[in-house]
Amino acid sequence: MSINGSVCPSGTAPSMSGVSGALLTSLIGSLLSGACDIGNPDDYPLDTNTQMSEFDFVIVGAGAAGSVLATRLTESTCANFTVALLEAGGNPPPDSDVPGLSHTLQMTDADWQYKTEPQTNAFQGLEGNRCLWPRGKALGGSTVLNAMIYVRGHKNDYDNWVAKGNPDWDYASVLPYFKRSEDIKVAGLQNSMYHASGGPLPVSNFEEWPPIFQAMLQSAVQTGSRLTDVNGAQQAGFNKAQVTASHSVRFNAAKAFLKGAKARENIHVFKHAQATKVIFEGARAVGVEFVKNGQVRTLRARQEVILSAGAINSPQLLMLSGVGPVDHLNDLNISVVHNLPGVGRNLQDHSRFMGATFSVPKENNSVDPVFQYFQSRSGRLSTTGALSLTGFISTIFKSRNYPDVQMHFEGPFSDARNVDVGSKIYGLTQESKETLFRPLLKENRDVYIMEPILLRPKSRGWIQLQSSNPTVAPKIFANFFEHEEDVETLARGAMWSLAMSQAKPLIAQGARLNTAKLPGCSQFPFLSFTYWKCAVRHTAATTYHPAGTCKMGPAEDALAVVDAELRVHGVKGLRVVDASIMPDIVSGNTMAPVYMIAEKAVDLILNSNTKN
Repeated sequence: MSINGSVCPSGTAPSMSGVSGALLTSLIGSLLSGACDIGNPDDYPLDTNTQMSEFDFVIVGAGAAGSVLATRLTESTCANFTVALLEAGGNPPPDSDVPGLSHTLQMTDADWQYKTEPQTNAFQGLEGNRCLWPRGKALGGSTVLNAMIYVRGHKNDYDNWVAKGNPDWDYASVLPYFKRSEDIKVAGLQNSMYHASGGPLPVSNFEEWPPIFQAMLQSAVQTGSRLTDVNGAQQAGFNKAQVTASHSVRFNAAKAFLKGAKARENIHVFKHAQATKVIFEGARAVGVEFVKNGQVRTLRARQEVILSAGAINSPQLLMLSGVGPVDHLNDLNISVVHNLPGVGRNLQDHSRFMGATFSVPKENNSVDPVFQYFQSRSGRLSTTGALSLTGFISTIFKSRNYPDVQMHFEGPFSDARNVDVGSKIYGLTQESKETLFRPLLKENRDVYIMEPILLRPKSRGWIQLQSSNPTVAPKIFANFFEHEEDVETLARGAMWSLAMSQAKPLIAQGARLNTAKLPGCSQFPFLSFTYWKCAVRHTAATTYHPAGTCKMGPAEDALAVVDAELRVHGVKGLRVVDASIMPDIVSGNTMAPVYMIAEKAVDLILNSNTKN
């Protein structure tokens, strides 16, 4: 039999490399039943064996931006440009296709496994006062291990980019680029002016929607919110999350874009190829040095080099190549190509923390979730759990039309293994984990965490090299909560989550507030504003949305790295196209905006390059 009409071509089998034991068993059953929408190597291009060493474009990074760029620039309408796409990782592990396993990919080979530098005013309840900083290392980049939530941000975000000297990045100008990628599958939105059908990227709701999720949605409305399309006319409100999945299978960037381009003769994908330096001749970028199979190689670019390595790796690569703050480069004996002080600065992220935590009687389901998923694409593994719901709130009156907090929901955590995974995601200390969760598990209850997310942080961090060796991870200074206002906004979000947890629909589901006090905050009245401010500094962590480290802005902006056409200031033949170019981080998950940035970049690139 086949599942959802997905039948393996003759001779095709799901890859078994890197699969967990339970999943391997089910993959074998999936193969025997003829289903091939999980772990199918045909979803991805082959590792090139080309002897070519010169291309029109050399793109570093096959994440959301790189996959779009490589696909669009090799379309037949693009003057038959040749493209080399370098990716430090390989094919995504088969587990990544299963929504319910998304968090288990952190700290694996599909993750760069970064950590922030220690902070004293943040991460106080995390191991070593450091925050795990996952970044995807595979075809598809971080779209391989994220929660697939498709949020575009608020229209004011983009209008503000224009106000900072970046013409044609206003909401009206970027909306067509969001729609270019999209294939909307959400009921009732197919005819919306804000959405489009027919693009390579499916956007849907998860089909699994248990009663507890509906109660959470109803409770949000009773707490003063409303139902809305968060990607439509009004962001403020709640609804089922829009996700980049189809029939409960993840669609990462490589599957959505590169799969359709893999047969083209003018695209060459270099897997397990880590870029180490942009090669300059004078002030012009002419190629990229990289390491593959232990050998140092170079590729030359006739037209442009494009960095799409993300908000950590793109500034790292610029600095390794001699473009960055001159004093920092001199300290590491890196030859300076151009002094650009803003490289690595302006780091922003959406911090989240553990707001109200509640539990409900454990769901009575004797069916094995692995079997249930592979049999019918249903059950707990068919979703990202309570992340299937999202919403945006204003915690102060002046922001009522421009929400300052997003709400995520984690869970259910139903056994010790779930708690261990959840604690690993946060990096919680053993003491915090034992205090907050163990008593609830003994009561045979499912645990849910309400997570307020800071949408527009005032605080800024930075990226630095710790070595001129490109294999050494850069230093990440998150610098969360330098501004007290950031702490207070999250604390107000926690007060809102507390009210939501006590709404009638959740109470009807048997919801009970977790009354365990967070270690380190017991000196404050429980659930008071001062308690929540303490909790923010203890449990806040990344929402996996680093941005801003190659800031877009005019030349007179001292921290600008690229101009409004994403060309690196002070050099030629080099662009940056990824989340690092955001002057200010958008109000919501960053995946959809990165797709948009890349779609717009394609037009910018084509308008300034011609094929002779």
